[in-house]
Amino acid sequence: MFINGVEPGRVLTPMVTSRLLPEQVAHPRTPLGRYADPEEIAEVVEFLCSERNTYTTGSVWSVKGQTG
Repeated sequence: MFINGVEPGRVLTPMVTSRLLPEQVAHPRTPLGRYADPEEIAEVVEFLCSERNTYTTGSVWSVKGQTG
């Protein structure tokens, strides 16, 4: 049996915001210019776990908002 994995990038969660300065939250150094919302990562996980995923296995999904 194979499994899928999700490789999240920078996600704006309460734990992250409590450790950053306001200007770091407002202007992250990411190619898309913002942090991901937790819901954006959850949507990928939800798809991979759903019955809609009928043919994806043994892969790692990069949800980082950037290349590489």
